[in-house]
Amino acid sequence: YDQKCARLLAVYCNQCMNNSNEFGKKSEEEVGAFVNDILRVFKHVKDKDIFHNTYKESMTKRVLEKKIYNEFAERLMVEKIVELVGKGHCSNLYVILEDLEAVKNEHREFMGTDHARQLPRNQDIAVTVLKSNSWPQKPDAWELHPGPAFGPLMEMD
Repeated sequence: YDQKCARLLAVYCNQCMNNSNEFGKKSEEEVGAFVNDILRVFKHVKDKDIFHNTYKESMTKRVLEKKIYNEFAERLMVEKIVELVGKGHCSNLYVILEDLEAVKNEHREFMGTDHARQLPRNQDIAVTVLKSNSWPQKPDAWELHPGPAFGPLMEMD
């Protein structure tokens, strides 16, 4: 019973965070209230590992599918979970957020290069590089979708 509650709570978080129309437009106060409500229930869940694993998988999917609509909410949720269970238990969630930030920085750097300026005007390239072993080990479930602009980049030295 408790495993099911932990999993359902994580699924509920994912559904809320995947709703770009509502969740992406929430203020920091509204996000804080949402996170606090989730954690009020989370405190009573015995199988926190189940919640953590389910949340980590859904967060990973949001990151890889570029469906992080409210990065403040993701960071706040991770910070609050760590406060409750300790950083050692959830450090991989921090690492995923750090990888996300590194990818965004590298993308900005790339877009300032000559290679990026050679892309057609209406095309952009986005590559997510998983830099750590904190990500779930399910590469068969991840799909790669290189766009038409990816071909010339493969020919670079």
